[in-house]
Amino acid sequence: MNKKKNLVTDDLRIKQSEEILFQDIEDELIILNINDENYLGLDQVGTRIWNVLLNCITTKDAYDQLLQEYEVEPTTLKKELNNFINELLKNNLVKLT
Repeated sequence: MNKKKNLVTDDLRIKQSEEILFQDIEDELIILNINDENYLGLDQVGTRIWNVLLNCITTKDAYDQLLQEYEVEPTTLKKELNNFINELLKNNLVKLT
């Protein structure tokens, strides 16, 4: 069984990769890694999560803020936020510090 690591913790921080560009196009945010050309398109909710992750001190702070903003079960948010962070990492769009 391949279990993903819990990335919503008090000591993990997300930093955008230095090699990325991003642009709003209509209702979508496109994030592109210029070195390997990996990209991700985010809808309005994904864009909000991206901004919260980059502006909060830790991933746990981001989780707490998103939990207040959205009507979602805590376990569902934790799972989805972990999946989102893993997708960003897979595409070399962020780094953990």
